[in-house]
Amino acid sequence: MHGGDDWEQVTIGRSGADVRRSPDGAAYAKSGTGLVRRELVDERDRLEWLAGTDLPAARVLDWTDDGETATLTTSAVPGVAMSDLPARSVPGAVTSLGRFLGRVHAVRRESCPFERWLSVTVPIARLRVDRGLVDTEDFDHERDGRSAPDLLDELVDGRPRAEELELGDLVVCHGDACLPNFLVDADSLEVTGMIDVHRLGIDYAQGFVLSLQRPLVQESEAPQSRVQRMSDQRVRKPSMSISSQSSRTTSSTCALDGPCHNHRSSFSMQGGAPMATTSTRPSSRFLA
Repeated sequence: MHGGDDWEQVTIGRSGADVRRSPDGAAYAKSGTGLVRRELVDERDRLEWLAGTDLPAARVLDWTDDGETATLTTSAVPGVAMSDLPARSVPGAVTSLGRFLGRVHAVRRESCPFERWLSVTVPIARLRVDRGLVDTEDFDHERDGRSAPDLLDELVDGRPRAEELELGDLVVCHGDACLPNFLVDADSLEVTGMIDVHRLGIDYAQGFVLSLQRPLVQESEAPQSRVQRMSDQRVRKPSMSISSQSSRTTSSTCALDGPCHNHRSSFSMQGGAPMATTSTRPSSRFLA
C-alpha cells in the first residue's frame, strides 16, 4: 500500500520527497533516497510514538525500505490546512493553534525519545554546510545574501550562550510549526492534527517575543497561503530574557535547516489583529 499508478502527485511542499495522494484522498505516500530517506525514517518513528499520546497526527499505514529508497504511507489528517483558511478565520485559528502548541509543550519531556537540542542539531548543520546542501535561496529577508558558512560561524560563536539559555527551557516541540503543518476543523477551527513531524523532539522553546514584525494577515489577502509562519513555542507570558547574542544564534541556526518552512515566527495580538513576531529560539532551523 504505497501508491500505485492511480495515486495523484502532490507538488505542494518543499520536503524533497516524492509525495502522492490516494484516489480517495484517505492516504498519502512519501518516497525518497539519501537524506530524504533518513527524514522519512525519523517521521515514521515520531508518528509511531505520537500514536501512544493524545496528540492527533497522521497514522502510519505502511512502510517499505530497500536500503536505498524508503516509502512512508500515512493516513490523511481530516480538516483544512491553516495556510488555506480565509482571513476571517485567522483570529480563531491562532487561538486554537496556541492551545494546541501548549499541549505539545506540556508533554512530559522524559517520555519523548527524540532529541533536537543544540548538541544534536549543530553537528547536523555543519554536515549540511560541508556537503553544500543548504538552500541559500530559502533564507528569509534578514539573512538574504549571506552564505551558509558565514551563518554557521555565527551559530558556532553564539552556541555557548545559547546553550546556557537552552538548559532551563527544553520541551517537546513540533520542529517545523508552520501553518501548512496543522489542520483544523473548518467550522470549530480546533486543530485536528499535525503533519511533517520528522523534526519533532525535545528542543528549546522561548516565550513570546515582543517585537512585532508584520501582520499575520493583510486585509487584501483572502487565501492564507501567504500567511507567515507561526512559532513552535511554549504558550506563556512574554519574556525579555533572551540576549542579543542568543537572538543572533537563532538567526544563524534558522537559516541552515534545509528545505523546510524556514522562518519561524510567533503570534501575538495588537489591536485585535493577529501579528507575526520573529522567534529568538536557538535551533538549527535553516541549517539542520
